[in-house]
Amino acid sequence: MVIAKILIATVLYVVYFLVIIIVWAEIFTIPRGYQIAGMLGISGDEDVYNFIADLSIIISAIGSCILTFLSFRLLFKK
Repeated sequence: MVIAKILIATVLYVVYFLVIIIVWAEIFTIPRGYQIAGMLGISGDEDVYNFIADLSIIISAIGSCILTFLSFRLLFKK
């Protein structure tokens, strides 16, 4: 039973993580980096906009890890 729960949680985590990364990679491309930089009042070259787009992907990955941790806690709560 415990092994089944671990397998289910692992599969859900992998699918969730891949979906989040793919969706955010599609949304936060270079033009989206320009939009975010404009809203924040940041000016710079293309590297700045690439960094902003990459940072958004990293933030979503961290959020995915937090949600996974919480789901594991709920899964194994007695």
